[in-house]
Amino acid sequence: MKLLKSLKKLCFFFFVTIAIISWCNNQKYYQIKSQIQQSNVLEINSKIREQHTITVWIHGTRTISLSTLPLLKRFFKNYFGIDGLHPAQIYTEKNNMLSIAKTLHKTDPESFPFEDIYIFGWSGVLSPQARFEAAIQLYEELLTLSRNYVEKYQIKPRIRLITHSHGGNVALYLAQREKDQQENLVVDEFVILACPVQKETSHLLKSEMFKSVYSFYSTFDFIQTLDPQGAYNAKKQWSQNKKAHLNLQEPFFSERMFESQENLKQMLVKENGRPILHSEFIHEQFVARIPGLLHELR
Repeated sequence: MKLLKSLKKLCFFFFVTIAIISWCNNQKYYQIKSQIQQSNVLEINSKIREQHTITVWIHGTRTISLSTLPLLKRFFKNYFGIDGLHPAQIYTEKNNMLSIAKTLHKTDPESFPFEDIYIFGWSGVLSPQARFEAAIQLYEELLTLSRNYVEKYQIKPRIRLITHSHGGNVALYLAQREKDQQENLVVDEFVILACPVQKETSHLLKSEMFKSVYSFYSTFDFIQTLDPQGAYNAKKQWSQNKKAHLNLQEPFFSERMFESQENLKQMLVKENGRPILHSEFIHEQFVARIPGLLHELR
């Protein structure tokens, strides 16, 4: 148990250091290379026309306890979402979630109507259990939102999820919930930014509920692979009063890429020839390119 606590502390301090460095970085130009077609460089110059597509942004892990670091309380309060699924328009100007929503809308107002952009806030605790519990809540709220759209517009809406970091694993757990509940929830587009790929959830990407999946990653994103999934297995074995050991055939840390499948496109992201950092995936410069990238990749 002491080893696990030490690992968590190490991960915490490493994450904070990288986050501060990358937050200060403000370069503007990005290059996207497809792992499926290595020579492709995508140009963003077209618009997408869709009707009644709900876009839901899901943030990643809250790595710092707001109660223990009061000096950073305001920063992290403005960085993450309000708990639950809410329209982006309820957020204040100081909140980064509103900035993300406005950037998507400004870049492509036809495909991202502002009134159809939602933010899903969750605890952000660094644990599989917290992410699964968040997925249960998200699942029910997406069903309710979809039914409301049917009642209002007499048509079932398309659902687009855009996730950052462990927000991707929250979304992946939706597939487990759908398997249990059988409510026919469909995610038409699943956009994954810098998700720590873990054995616990990666197989869920094969669920039929995910129609089109686009995963963006960077080889210079140390945060993406830092979460020690192997430690979770060891902790689970201790809790079951079994001899703890690590399966050396499985990666101890998280991975960057999912196993290939027909509906999945995985893209390496570079900025001016340099792979970008974890938090740069949610900088305005990259967020503004998401609509165009989706158009080119469809």
